[in-house]
Amino acid sequence: MTGRSLAVACGTALLVAATPALVSAQACLGAPSFSTHHLQISADVVGDDQATTFGASFVSGSETLFAGLGLGGATYANANGSTLLINGVAGFQVPLSVGGAQICPIISAGAGFGPNDIDGAGTKFSSHAVSFALSAGGELLKSQSLTIVPAFSFGFVYQAASFEEAFTTSTETDTYVSAGATLGIVLSERLSIRPNVTVPIGLDGAKPVYGVGFSLNYGGRR
Repeated sequence: MTGRSLAVACGTALLVAATPALVSAQACLGAPSFSTHHLQISADVVGDDQATTFGASFVSGSETLFAGLGLGGATYANANGSTLLINGVAGFQVPLSVGGAQICPIISAGAGFGPNDIDGAGTKFSSHAVSFALSAGGELLKSQSLTIVPAFSFGFVYQAASFEEAFTTSTETDTYVSAGATLGIVLSERLSIRPNVTVPIGLDGAKPVYGVGFSLNYGGRR
């Protein structure tokens, strides 16, 4: 795997780690509402033919605001080593007048550390990304035990990938658009299963990333 392809693969991993694919809340992101349970834990696995990203997150929220932190990793199909991913997200929910729908402005950031020897010569790789997105969703079907919540997101991403050699450091930067879709399957207003797809637009060499996430809300109402 070349340095550029690693930057693209890790950038895609950061994209899904630093945006609502890994950290979700309420109808705008296809997950259980914070209106009755204000704490949430999530686990996600996403990937394409270049990289697989996995992680867990913790989110706290109210009926208007939410924020959370996540920890995960990425492995690569054509490169030795892995990346440690750390991410954070914050946003708020704006209710719409139709069908329990919401729109959520969200800001998120992530950092990746490693692989530490990508070329056999000790070159260290690191990366970071910042994104701003709007996500919208609403209840398509609701019963006492099951709610179907489709959600869609659109955002802008800035990412930087750094290659640290013995005496020099070089950095590649990209700015691009991210579009995503999630189908939230919410059980008993507490547990959600979220198949999802994220599409980087304008990032050369990137492909759609498919995944599935699980979220569980607990705790009382805030």
